[in-house]
Amino acid sequence: MLTKQALLGLEDLPTCKVELDEWAPGEHVFVRTLTAHDLEMRIPKLTDDDAPDVAGHLVAFYLCDESGNRMCPDTGDDTEQFERDAASLARKNPAMLKAIVEASDKHNGVGQTLVVCPKCKHEFDPGEAEKVEKTEQEEKN
Repeated sequence: MLTKQALLGLEDLPTCKVELDEWAPGEHVFVRTLTAHDLEMRIPKLTDDDAPDVAGHLVAFYLCDESGNRMCPDTGDDTEQFERDAASLARKNPAMLKAIVEASDKHNGVGQTLVVCPKCKHEFDPGEAEKVEKTEQEEKN
């Protein structure tokens, strides 16, 4: 069993390379794995109905280098710069911003609803769970 110290020391936040060939042939950016804190506390604030430049803010929040270091930090003295970066990104091609946000969402499992099987406790996406239920019903008949 892992100790608390070992668990906290795990490198469990990989990055994801996003190709931008449509807008910059041969170029890419990296998006980071979000922490539980990011998903629960930060993302809702960035996507609030009153938030300006949502796509720019999300991309600024997701972008990182290959090692996972944020390109646009938003804490301490960097808060104003983050807002300027988000506003600048919001003036870019919306399809490109959407591609980056969608890649990050997929990488982080954002928007995926999982169903837990009551028998085996395995997690399924809803479409997969429906297939399992149909198979189980067919086996009973």
